[in-house]
Amino acid sequence: MGWNRMFTKSHPLFVNLDDEHYLYFVHTYHVDCTNKEDIIGQTNYGYEFTSAIARDNVMGIQPHPEKSHENGLKIIENFTKLYTCVGWVCPPFIYISGYIYPTIQQEKQ
Repeated sequence: MGWNRMFTKSHPLFVNLDDEHYLYFVHTYHVDCTNKEDIIGQTNYGYEFTSAIARDNVMGIQPHPEKSHENGLKIIENFTKLYTCVGWVCPPFIYISGYIYPTIQQEKQ
């Protein structure tokens, strides 16, 4: 628990972040990912564990981005850019760990 390094693969969630960056972990719960291709982040806390996964449009990270200062805000910003919406098709907000973030809206063409 606390601040720890996440070692990441190249993925849109981690644009403009170093391959290893500090994030805030609130608990030691983590996913046991059996498909290694889905692992985009790993952390060591006495042992190495999966701390970020992604497949298609489903992504998840173990640390709390809202508590992770600039690195966490960058992950949230990157996430909202992944789901840029055209018109009113997608929701105007995304809910992450108890916080609401606006999605990026574009005019219909």
